[in-house]
Order: sequence, then C-alpha cells, then structure tokens
Amino acid sequence: MTQPKISELTTEQIALLPIIWDEWSGIGLDTAPTDKRKAEEAIALPQTSTLEIANLVNNSNGSTYIGK
Repeated sequence: MTQPKISELTTEQIALLPIIWDEWSGIGLDTAPTDKRKAEEAIALPQTSTLEIANLVNNSNGSTYIGK
C-alpha cells in the first residue's frame, strides 16, 4: 500500500526543521575516521538472510562473522 503524498508540513514539522538540519549537517560534514569493520557489517547486513543474521557469532578475537 502506498502512502499519500505530503503536500504541506504541519507547524510542528516546520518548527523541527532547524533542529533536523543541524543534526544532519553535522553528520554530513563529519570528517572523523570511520570504523571500516562496522561500515562493512552494516552494508552486508541487509544482504544476509534472517537465518544468517540469527547465526551471528563472536569468534575468539571479538569480531563478528556469519556462522552456519
């Protein structure tokens, strides 16, 4: 089912725009180093099946891998 198209914002939504703008600008302009392992896991997660996600286990060095 598709949601109806939004044609206008409520007063509350308009009031929240500066807060949301600041939050997402901070995220977009962040130049801190990324955690490559976490990023790779986040990208891979939607590509895995529910069963594989349920089988996530920690190996001896603490990293996460898909177990079967």
